[in-house]
Amino acid sequence: MNPQDYAQLLFDVISDKKPQAQVLIFDNFKKILTRNKEIHLSNSILKELARIENEANTKTATYISSASELSKEQKTKLEKILSKPIHFFVNNGLLGGIAIRKHDTVYNGTLRKRLETLRTVL
Repeated sequence: MNPQDYAQLLFDVISDKKPQAQVLIFDNFKKILTRNKEIHLSNSILKELARIENEANTKTATYISSASELSKEQKTKLEKILSKPIHFFVNNGLLGGIAIRKHDTVYNGTLRKRLETLRTVL
C-alpha cells in the first residue's frame, strides 16, 4: 500500500471515533507499520492524513459571517441548529444580519440582501 491508501484507510476508521479510541487505533496502526517494515512511511501517511482531514473539514464546515461579533448566546443558538464545525467571522462590509455558507449553498440574511429584495418587490 502507498501512503495515500494508508491515510485514507486510517481516516475512514478514525473519523467517527472518540479521541480515546483514536489513540488506540493509532497505536495499533504503528504496530502494523512496524510489523510490515513500513514505519518509514509514517511521516508521509501523517501528512496525507492531515490533508484528507482538512479537505473533509472544509466540505462539512459551516461559515457564518456577521456585521459585528455575535454574542455567546447567538453563537450557542446557531451551534444547536447547524452542524459542526462552525467558523464565525466578522465582515465589516456587511451592513447588518448574517450570511451562512455550507458547501456551495449560501443563506443570505444580510441587510443588503433584504434591501435588494425589497427594491425588486417595490
